[in-house]
Amino acid sequence: MTNAQANNVHPPEHFAVAGTDPNDGVMVAVLSHDIHRILHVTFSENSADFGDCYDCVAHPICSIALQAFGLERNTVKLFLGTLEVMDFFLRSGFGVSDEAWGGTKEDPSYGLGQGAGWAPGAFSATSTLNINAYKRLGHGITYTSAWSQRVFFLAAILYVDDANLLEVAHPNITDDAFIRQVQDSVYDWGKLAQALGGYLKQKKSFSYFCAFKFNQGVAKLRKLREWRKMTIVIPQPNGEDVPIDVLDPTESREKLGVWTNPAGVWKKQREVMQEKGLDWAAALRSHPIQPRLGWQYFDYQLKPKMEWGLVAMSDDPAKLEE
Repeated sequence: MTNAQANNVHPPEHFAVAGTDPNDGVMVAVLSHDIHRILHVTFSENSADFGDCYDCVAHPICSIALQAFGLERNTVKLFLGTLEVMDFFLRSGFGVSDEAWGGTKEDPSYGLGQGAGWAPGAFSATSTLNINAYKRLGHGITYTSAWSQRVFFLAAILYVDDANLLEVAHPNITDDAFIRQVQDSVYDWGKLAQALGGYLKQKKSFSYFCAFKFNQGVAKLRKLREWRKMTIVIPQPNGEDVPIDVLDPTESREKLGVWTNPAGVWKKQREVMQEKGLDWAAALRSHPIQPRLGWQYFDYQLKPKMEWGLVAMSDDPAKLEE
């Protein structure tokens, strides 16, 4: 990772890097929503999350990626070759399994190993190929800063296996053409995930379509029912295409631990924060502990849980205070 950042080969779409946390990814998503709403631009955001990311990495692709990040070929060969023939035992609260699972040279098993120290960096390297190929296919958004006029490009917001794909409509594009544009982007991402050895998880994938209508000069987001009926599909390893949810812009879904939506409505996230606090208070009343321990419990467990994502909430201060 140090080599990649020093040589500027680590794409800005990656947010699982040193010095950042998932809140940075949430913040960028919220800022993206705000920019498009201010400019009244038709846009789409698509959740397309990998399934079992560390267990579904093709070693030939991973080897290319790690060498591109600066690792010696023999070092990569040692790591990947060991994993391919290693035996794994399952350890749980009931003990260690008697039988092992693993691969052989004739039938190697792939993946990076859950809990392995090098797995996060190896997955970042591999998914970098995914992102770069996705951008070369023409997907992503160009942003221009208001003051400095600095231009930068962002295709997705990626935190390990969680991905938000970003698409914006060209001027004068029809609804049907934009739906096809979004479908192409999601499908390309799914096919690239399969090329890297993985797949997209249907239950964690969904799409938003956001466009504006004007009523007496006032811009309002169109409801989902005001679009024609649409179906967005993602590819699966068995060759089947499966549909994913298409949500109204005001409907919140959890991403990186925060309930967000493109309309900037934070009601669901406030309710979740409140529920955490009420559950904590009820647990403390039903199981009294020493006041000193209660305050430590408050500072080190409850506050971090309730404040998670707060930095990205562009909400009414009065509602937050309540």
